[in-house]
Amino acid sequence: MREKRKPSVFRIIFRLPYILFFPAALILIDIAKNNPEKVEKIYSNAIYPVIGRSISFLFSWAGFSVAEFLLIALVIGVPLGLVFNIARRENNGYFTAKYIINLLITAAVGYFLFIAVWGLNYYRMPLADTLGYEVRPSTVDELSELCDDLIADANELRSQLAADENGVLALPYTEDELFHNVNLAYQQYGESNGIFRGLYSDPKPVFFSKAMSYTEIMGVYIPFTAEANVNVNIMPMSLASTAAHEAAHQRGVAREDEANFMSYLICRDYGDTYMQYSGTMLALIHSMNALYGSDADRFYELASQYSDGVRADLIANSEFWKQYEGKAADVAENVNDAYLKSNDQEDGVKSYGRMVDLLLAERR
Repeated sequence: MREKRKPSVFRIIFRLPYILFFPAALILIDIAKNNPEKVEKIYSNAIYPVIGRSISFLFSWAGFSVAEFLLIALVIGVPLGLVFNIARRENNGYFTAKYIINLLITAAVGYFLFIAVWGLNYYRMPLADTLGYEVRPSTVDELSELCDDLIADANELRSQLAADENGVLALPYTEDELFHNVNLAYQQYGESNGIFRGLYSDPKPVFFSKAMSYTEIMGVYIPFTAEANVNVNIMPMSLASTAAHEAAHQRGVAREDEANFMSYLICRDYGDTYMQYSGTMLALIHSMNALYGSDADRFYELASQYSDGVRADLIANSEFWKQYEGKAADVAENVNDAYLKSNDQEDGVKSYGRMVDLLLAERR
């Protein structure tokens, strides 16, 4: 019979150097911060596409989100493992200490891998520079003209789409067909813009989408499986733009404001009325929010121009999210805010509003 190995403090000590992966990640970030041009050229345009496409291909066989179930296993497994080690009959503190050290090591290695396989994209050149846009402060008149054009586009597109029995936008095809169209839209755009060239897996639905709605999170990108995960419990108005947003992350667009802008661009330029409407509504909501903060009178003046269909969709969307307000949403927002700030998006969740600067820059 095989003899059990006796607990040894040295086995714990010999594992401690793995924690150095955490400062190694910080050093990598510091180098990237000071060299955005090199990050853009060497990492974002050469190294990351190979990593992202390879991981995406590896998990493309699954029609479901592998990351979702790995995350659930992690959330359940870690506390259970801690309880098990504390409750071990022969435990004298050794097994608990060993388990905690292993968790710290795993976290350090995991953080390093996060930075290496995707996170460095936060430090690439701004998307405006890559696309040749001039981002600068704009006047209220420019913002008002943008909103006016977006309202006209939204009204026209909405008139071509079917509604349900409540007068709210109906999804014109299945979620799988939509997600495939989003992928095709990026492939089409990549033919003229090399930074988005290459094959990736379609966005994937989150199985526990209704539970996810209580966090008010519409989608999430997981670099370790290269999956663009979408909360399919949200209103049809936002489904295409959300999928396109997460697919932008999948292709190395890390910053939230830039992923929103790419979502609008991809949806708008694809020959599908529903996707065009979803992308336009994303841009319209952000632009009108910015206008309200600058000139409330103009906001109400322009809002009166919404068609009945557009107004019905906005009201339904607002009512939908009211039912999910609560502590879980507040906690999720705080976590998301901390995550964004930890990756040098200093405005935190406010950075989502900077999409409007890119919309205005494109108009110029």
